[in-house]
Amino acid sequence: MSVIHYHGGPVVGAKGAAADIVYRNGGAFISYLYTDQISKCFDICDSIAFDNGAFSAWKSGKVINWDNFYKWIGKYYDNPKLKFFIIPDVVDGGEEDNDRLITEVPEEFKSK
Repeated sequence: MSVIHYHGGPVVGAKGAAADIVYRNGGAFISYLYTDQISKCFDICDSIAFDNGAFSAWKSGKVINWDNFYKWIGKYYDNPKLKFFIIPDVVDGGEEDNDRLITEVPEEFKSK
């Protein structure tokens, strides 16, 4: 069994050439808040995972609408390259906050 190394994005530099090198034949870890290279990743990566963007949003004072997050996932969910996603979480929340978000994961997304 081989381990897939997921490169966080976006990868910048040389007008996209760096992303071509980093992502080719590897994995991409795409944040919900930074999706500008998503098409490139689905074109050249072997494996893709989605991050919910909660930490980046928390650091910048943004609030994520989790219904919109799940709609976004729905656009890609059936693509075999999408292997998993990180469910929503409350960065500075407690166990109850995060348990609630676990129960809100739509049933149709629980296989990944």
